[in-house]
Amino acid sequence: MTRLGYVGGDPSRHIDAALSVQTFDDLQDRLDEVDAVVLTSRPSTADALKAAKAKKHLLIEKPFAQSSEKLRALLQTCRENGVLLMPNLPMRFLPSIQVVHESLTSGKVGKPGLVRIHHWASTAFPPVQDTVALSELDLALWMYQCLPSHVYALRGSERHTLQVHLGFPDRGLSLLAIPALLHYESVYCALSLIGSKGAAYNDDHHNMQLLYRDERTPRALKTAEGRGHFRRMTLEFIKAIEQNREPSPNGEDALRALQVVEAVNESIRSNGAMLLQGDHYEQV
Repeated sequence: MTRLGYVGGDPSRHIDAALSVQTFDDLQDRLDEVDAVVLTSRPSTADALKAAKAKKHLLIEKPFAQSSEKLRALLQTCRENGVLLMPNLPMRFLPSIQVVHESLTSGKVGKPGLVRIHHWASTAFPPVQDTVALSELDLALWMYQCLPSHVYALRGSERHTLQVHLGFPDRGLSLLAIPALLHYESVYCALSLIGSKGAAYNDDHHNMQLLYRDERTPRALKTAEGRGHFRRMTLEFIKAIEQNREPSPNGEDALRALQVVEAVNESIRSNGAMLLQGDHYEQV
């Protein structure tokens, strides 16, 4: 059985009670007790490097590293030490999202032409490296299975909204909209996909009802959603270790998502579009 070391936070969100888990506040003198480490709460690159050099597999919280260059260095250390790195991207494991993705991989809807993601956040939107934006950007990359050739992003007034336009090869397009207006502690998300042969749609209205009354912004009524997608993600991590294979998502997926995050931030800063040139983005 794979022994997991859980650093920070509550492991019950990710891990079933039947699994072998050690919990501790930091990595100091505890790595010899585990086979793999789950780093949470915005871990430092130094902690991740320490675990990798000790040959411990890594499930790592967003934003994974302070920059794509630091993440590249971490991935190289992982390769040198035979270590797997899996990014914490639990939205990929939501059943409704997986059904949409399966419609692509099975060929039912053909090639993606438009992926639109609308995410109603609950507070004034922080930098795009935050959990919500990075997870949503990853979903778009997952659907297209490549980096976008063009990136353009802008913020609304008082940083309450974010819009991202991603242009993919063969005229594919992804639109990401995140208004931070909900009077609720959680979020509401919808994803629609239009392919060359059909369309698919994910909407968590079954878990969230938006209520419009006299207020200018909606309120949300939410039922219990559960945390099964977090546990499915952790089980994928464990299975990848035991089967000696790359997890899905893996470190390269994390790197691509972080590259797009940096392009989005630069687009917002410069008020211009970013163009993929080789393995990096430059302003148009």
